[in-house]
Amino acid sequence: MANRDEIEDKMSLLLMDIGELKREVRIGDKAKVQLILKRKELNSLVKQLGGEIDGELESSK
Repeated sequence: MANRDEIEDKMSLLLMDIGELKREVRIGDKAKVQLILKRKELNSLVKQLGGEIDGELESSK
């Protein structure tokens, strides 16, 4: 298992990617798929740290 710092770094990058995708004015199907995959990956990392994904990310689906 990756150490906590590595997981937190990856989570930070994923959050930036998610924010960038959400800022696109007109989100296409490909961007929607990327957004879903990144959210799933982020959720997996959060679970590795023993937490739960916050409601804001969950409600933005």
